[in-house]
Amino acid sequence: MFLQRGGLVLLLFVALFLFMPVVLAARQSQYSGYIDKDKNVGKKVIDPILAQRGCILDRYGKELAGCAVRYEIFANPARMAKQEVNIGKAAGLLADILGRNPVAIEGLLRTDQTHVVLCNSPNGRQREEIAGLKENPDYSELLKEVGIERFYERTYAAPGMPGNILGWVRRDEGRLVGVEGLELTLDVNLRGHDGKRIGLRGVNGLPIVSSFQVLEQPLKGDDVILTLDREIQLICYEAISHWVQKTGAKCGAAIVVKAGTGDFLAIAQYPGVDPGRYADCVDNRIAWADFACRSLYEIGSVGKAFLAAMGISEGRLSPQSSFFVENSTISLSGYTIGEYHTIWPSSGNHSLEEIIIRSSNIGMSKVGLALGEETIRNTFEKFGFTNRPEIFLLQMPASKLPPPERKLSKIEIANMSFGQGYAICPAVLSLGFNALASNGWFHPGRLLCGMRDGVTGRIRLTDPAEGWPAVSETACSQMNGMLHKVTTDPMGTGKNAACEGFNVSGKTGTGQVPSPRGGYYKENEHCYMVTFAGYGPSENPRYTIVVVLDKPRGGIKYNSGGKAAAPCFRQIFTALMDLDRRRSAGEGSFQAVD
Repeated sequence: MFLQRGGLVLLLFVALFLFMPVVLAARQSQYSGYIDKDKNVGKKVIDPILAQRGCILDRYGKELAGCAVRYEIFANPARMAKQEVNIGKAAGLLADILGRNPVAIEGLLRTDQTHVVLCNSPNGRQREEIAGLKENPDYSELLKEVGIERFYERTYAAPGMPGNILGWVRRDEGRLVGVEGLELTLDVNLRGHDGKRIGLRGVNGLPIVSSFQVLEQPLKGDDVILTLDREIQLICYEAISHWVQKTGAKCGAAIVVKAGTGDFLAIAQYPGVDPGRYADCVDNRIAWADFACRSLYEIGSVGKAFLAAMGISEGRLSPQSSFFVENSTISLSGYTIGEYHTIWPSSGNHSLEEIIIRSSNIGMSKVGLALGEETIRNTFEKFGFTNRPEIFLLQMPASKLPPPERKLSKIEIANMSFGQGYAICPAVLSLGFNALASNGWFHPGRLLCGMRDGVTGRIRLTDPAEGWPAVSETACSQMNGMLHKVTTDPMGTGKNAACEGFNVSGKTGTGQVPSPRGGYYKENEHCYMVTFAGYGPSENPRYTIVVVLDKPRGGIKYNSGGKAAAPCFRQIFTALMDLDRRRSAGEGSFQAVD
């Protein structure tokens, strides 16, 4: 028995003896990433080399959002102390290069911290001098734990850039990551591909200077090319910010679409988010909201133009079609319909042209009831109200339209005839009105023009979405004549949109705002959404412009689209004509990517 037990003990001892090298080898393998360097333990790691984020450019290749290279000079005082570096000498050398007080530099280097920043944004000379001294045998040990770190920072062209559309970025482990807008939805294209480097990273997680070797170079992200025009964007921003402040409106938007296409040239909003300082706007819900593309409102009398155009296109109306219009109010299904202000001195027959020029709600109700529900729904579909523009923005709301399965009542038909009872966003409105500036052809919106490869520089253009005929060319031509008279006729509601030297066409809108109490705000509460949608020059349209102001204050002075939004349209269109003149004269270099 003793021999058996002794043999068992001996066997276990031998097994343990034989197994021990395996255990030690395993533990050695586990810690093989750690090596001894200057008596300090560091970990051998593969570290990313951050790729440069692509830029966001306008249609002429001008930066809307750029990516600037930034540098910082840092040191590891804890390791310098362990290596018994002459701190005073190092501080004097660094202070001389960086133009700083040597006492302040020495104070930073004598801390027990593992990472201190000695200089933010050093210039090229400073970086070159420090890099040269680190390679000089006489100074390499002295500056061994001083390094130059490169990183990227997002820059934006100007405060007028469409922050709510472009979006913004945040820094995630040094990497710029899209958070909102196009920066988020196109992040996979913009962010590029990080490179790799191998070297030593201290147990504190910070790099050991001069230890890394590049394994793989980073690949720059693609540049995103938008249809926007930076100069037109600034024109619109200056105009809408001025008129929002002048009228006391809650907010406003100005949108420009290139006639004959669906290209957005400008989407300006005020107030809006400055993408370079978006954190300052977190408490400003008005600025944070994307009023131009992700808010719905009832467009008011601008809607009259769409229904009139559809009626003419269907062959059921002409500018001379006559309707009996009361001069006060009418009652329909227990509801009262009236005019925004007194239009007719007495009841009588009036033509469609007069109804459009003077913007008669009662007259347009008669038009809508004569055309019926099918024409109204056809209007919504043909002018793109049932579509969401594919412009790479998340959470774009669908238009608020009556469900197709529900039959409309007479009061609903009448209400929708003059632009109430349904809601769309300003961007959708601009595309719909652009059809009237494009020979009756509806062009779906386009914001993304293409991509420029971050490595090869090759440009890949995106094809515009296929459009469709909204109304006939004849209907469009006749509507053009009526809409031009809106801005020139003595009784026209859009006289304030008229531009000296140019013919323009357009329609005013003064939409009632739904009240939380039910129904709409009362007239004496002065809560209106005021709009002017137009285009020009009338004979050969180049631009479609939509201006919307949210509840301007100031009483009767600014309480309609003709008084508040039309002057803003005029300011923008006049500036666009001047811009075209300067570009035609060769002032500046303008070669569109598309």
